[in-house]
Amino acid sequence: VRLLGYRLEENQVLPGGKLALHLYWQGMEPMVQDLMALIQLLDSEGEFLMYTDGSPTAGLDTTDRWHPGIPLASLHLLPIPDYGQPGEYRLAISLHPFGKKKWLPAVGPDGTALGEQFILPETIWILAP
Repeated sequence: VRLLGYRLEENQVLPGGKLALHLYWQGMEPMVQDLMALIQLLDSEGEFLMYTDGSPTAGLDTTDRWHPGIPLASLHLLPIPDYGQPGEYRLAISLHPFGKKKWLPAVGPDGTALGEQFILPETIWILAP
């Protein structure tokens, strides 16, 4: 699976608000298993404030039905908890087979191993209410 790109509608949000994250995916080969995407909002210490775990295409289709080479777009509305502290955060994306806690390795565009997650380069700011 390749993450072709992403777009954030805003990179600033108030506690209790939602971040709108558009993800653009492409299957590279036929898949026999359904994959899930874990999206986490991480603080400066790497601890998550919130997460969602579900279909990479936000429920539009399961990955085992993707056709190789066809781009797919999704919109993920990420709720920010009311207790979210103002500050700087990052979004991390990981993939795993449905029903399993085994993370797929993430690889950067240049082939560099990234571990179990891809951290988007854009900073997210939670603002003071």
